[in-house]
Amino acid sequence: RAMAAAPDDPVPPREYGMMLKRQGGRVEEAVGLLQKALALCPSDSSSLARYADLLQEGQKYEEADECYARALDETPNNADILSRYALMLAGRMMREEDSPARTMVLQRRSG
Repeated sequence: RAMAAAPDDPVPPREYGMMLKRQGGRVEEAVGLLQKALALCPSDSSSLARYADLLQEGQKYEEADECYARALDETPNNADILSRYALMLAGRMMREEDSPARTMVLQRRSG
């Protein structure tokens, strides 16, 4: 109903999409709703960051990186977005075979 009542507002599709993802694991539907929210307001940092979260979960790291960066362009001091972006980057470094961070962690675990 909220989407019908406010068809130009990105909040209802964004929040409904995240609810579908959390409660039912309906990721494809969530992605579509986040894309709708971004079509309504491409500069909405909350929609950008939540879309980046979904992209990251789908292992689309380069696209997620771009969305987090765009979200931070809009709200550069948003601690929540900064921390989620940092976690994604740290995870990426740990997956790379020749990453200095991965080497350091593995050395500490074995030592």
